[in-house]
Amino acid sequence: MANKTIKLLVLSILALVTLATFASAAVTYVTVTGNNQSVIVGKTATISFKLKESNYGNLTNMSFNVPITLNDSSSTYSFTSQSTVTGMVTTLNQNILSGLMSLAFSVPATQQPGTYTGKLTLKGTYVTEMTYDLPITINVLSESEPKDITECKTTGNQGSNLNLDIDKIKVTKGFGDKTTWSPLDEIQVDVNVANDGDEKMRGITVGWGLYDKDTDKFVIDGEENDFNLDSGKDKTLTITFKLDDPSEFKDSGDYVFYVWANAEDKEFEDVNNGDTCAVVSDDTVELNIESSFVMLDSLEVVGTVSCGDTVQLTGKAWNFGEDDEDGVYVVIQNSELGINSKVQLGTVDAFDSKDLLFDIKIPSNAEEKTYELQLSVLNEDGEVFQNENDDYSKFVVSVKPEGGCTNEPEASVLATLESEKVEAGKEFVVKATIRNDASTSKTFDLSVEGYTDWASLVSLDKDTLSIDAGKSADVLVKFKVNAGVSGSQNFNFVLTENEQVLTQPVSVSVEKSNVFGGFTGAFLGGDNWYIWGIGALNVILIIVIIIVAVRVMRK
Repeated sequence: MANKTIKLLVLSILALVTLATFASAAVTYVTVTGNNQSVIVGKTATISFKLKESNYGNLTNMSFNVPITLNDSSSTYSFTSQSTVTGMVTTLNQNILSGLMSLAFSVPATQQPGTYTGKLTLKGTYVTEMTYDLPITINVLSESEPKDITECKTTGNQGSNLNLDIDKIKVTKGFGDKTTWSPLDEIQVDVNVANDGDEKMRGITVGWGLYDKDTDKFVIDGEENDFNLDSGKDKTLTITFKLDDPSEFKDSGDYVFYVWANAEDKEFEDVNNGDTCAVVSDDTVELNIESSFVMLDSLEVVGTVSCGDTVQLTGKAWNFGEDDEDGVYVVIQNSELGINSKVQLGTVDAFDSKDLLFDIKIPSNAEEKTYELQLSVLNEDGEVFQNENDDYSKFVVSVKPEGGCTNEPEASVLATLESEKVEAGKEFVVKATIRNDASTSKTFDLSVEGYTDWASLVSLDKDTLSIDAGKSADVLVKFKVNAGVSGSQNFNFVLTENEQVLTQPVSVSVEKSNVFGGFTGAFLGGDNWYIWGIGALNVILIIVIIIVAVRVMRK
């Protein structure tokens, strides 16, 4: 009997030890996030965790009690989780940490706000079936809205007399459209305000703003000046604004565009002093956040643009993509002004900007007209940035030179006399050297004028010249001087490029022709020129004597 009692006692102790062992053998939830959180109606709450086996053995046949129903304190309202635990495992070996698992709860947009509780239960088998619970608490909040909207709704639209409509939304400048806006876009919204009551409304003020429900704040907002409306009248307001701070959009929130109007309605003076308010909203607006896109903004030409001067082009290069961009540069071009330059910007961080500064040299011979500078933003691979809507990061800035303009081609003409001398009745040659002083190749037309009173044109060996930037070309011109001409004479080289004209005056000194023609050199040459001169004088005297004698004989 004693032995039997001892045996029962030993078995009881073993059972207790076994139970104690099972009690201490545990799987624990570790690195848990989201099991106690708040979420706005219409959003999703996600719980994440890992499982740790505490060195007892292998847990098998694992499962979770999904979908889970969470209830409020009165058990009146509830909502359920997804039916699958993402990343779930069915076996957890001894002393092993599992991978990350998660369970999502999609809270309906119509869910009653309040605190909801429940638990996630893991079942698994060691020797017997074991369970492990993770308590879950989710605080459901009503949809966020701006304070101004809440106050407007509290005031109420007395008699529904204040009629408010968003007539039209459009992007006037930028890369967005009616419902999808991009940072730095300029937006225009037409709002119609109507008084449908029987009495005049006074002091109508219209507020507006783009509200981010995720951050519970306005990205941009404003207010229009107050005005009055007689009964049955309406007024359309045009609201214009710019999304000028891309850093506000880095998380790409959930946006609503609100318009609200406050007024004093005489028809309801006995109700809340006649205060009335109407609100209208558009929740279709989305902010387009690119993965890779750099664009230019605030482009401006500083100072007065005059021919021959240098002006500055300033602006900002904004990266409103989600990634930093390296090796960014801007190419600025205008063929008429001879501009083709590259401005290095380097690295532009995500949702940040860099200043752009570029000097523009206006040629002295530019026309007083509007020129368009083409600006393109390129990445480190030499490709123009392009967004998801196939818009390229290209921009146009206009400049108009005023004052100091010569309307001459960027060129010079140098004339040199190729003949030994210029003599009446004979031909002579002038060489014209034309230099292209522009930064690009140019084609010039050449002609001569202003010579017809004293010479005739024999030949012009070229009348059209194509000259590379900084290079020169020569042209030979042959004239024949009219008989009896002497002294300083003038003519012009005329150089033309499109509508630009350069006139270069040239002066030559014409000698009188010699009476003795070709004999001059023979009679007057050598060291005895004075002897030959005396001989020539004697000849002349003899001729005179003969003439006088003949006249005497005739008499």
